[in-house]
Amino acid sequence: MRWRLAITGAHDGAYNMAFDEWLLEQLLRGRSGPVLRLYRFLRPTITMGYAQDYEREIDVGRCAEVGISVVRRPTGGRAVFHADDLTYSVVARRDDPWAGGSTQATYRAIAGAVGRG
Repeated sequence: MRWRLAITGAHDGAYNMAFDEWLLEQLLRGRSGPVLRLYRFLRPTITMGYAQDYEREIDVGRCAEVGISVVRRPTGGRAVFHADDLTYSVVARRDDPWAGGSTQATYRAIAGAVGRG
């Protein structure tokens, strides 16, 4: 299937994570092919991996006091702080030849494409 590029702009963390989940659902149901999505966060946000324990990892109350949103990603991994960064997500089947079969291979392919312009 042909890849799509989705540039979705800046949204709050909950919207961004829900959009990524929706893209995955569309792929799994055969309604969409693989997608490279570029987006930003409207305000400083910490995204937590789906298996992380909020209570042990960060002080959610303090984050709220200083205006940092906290949301859970539909993917694993550690906490990531987003402020003025350009964020991307890749939604593809593991056997997709372009995705390379591993997170590192996909990262290298995307970083290489961005570097080449």
